[in-house]
Amino acid sequence: MAARLAWFVGNTMIVQLGTVAEPLTDEITAAVITDATVSLVAVRTRAGVAVTGDTFPKSMTHTAGGIYRATVSNLLGVTEGTSYVAEITATKSGNVATWQVPVLATDREE
Repeated sequence: MAARLAWFVGNTMIVQLGTVAEPLTDEITAAVITDATVSLVAVRTRAGVAVTGDTFPKSMTHTAGGIYRATVSNLLGVTEGTSYVAEITATKSGNVATWQVPVLATDREE
């Protein structure tokens, strides 16, 4: 499941794992997973420094059909034009999957 995010500086943002076309699934059975524990663990700079301005880890709520979401504060200390990494984990029945998602902080255009 590939993901890439663009965060608008100074805006509350939604982080989502899974889509209608590509939900969180069991890789062996292809069954959609609706009862995993999913977390946005941290947002870090490319150098691995934790970004401040919100509390992590942040639980991601299952919304429907293998899609999980969390809200990130508009106070997150990101700088326009800078790349970050959002770490997301999903756990079910002792199995863990981790994503290191590239994030680009950008200014919202009119």
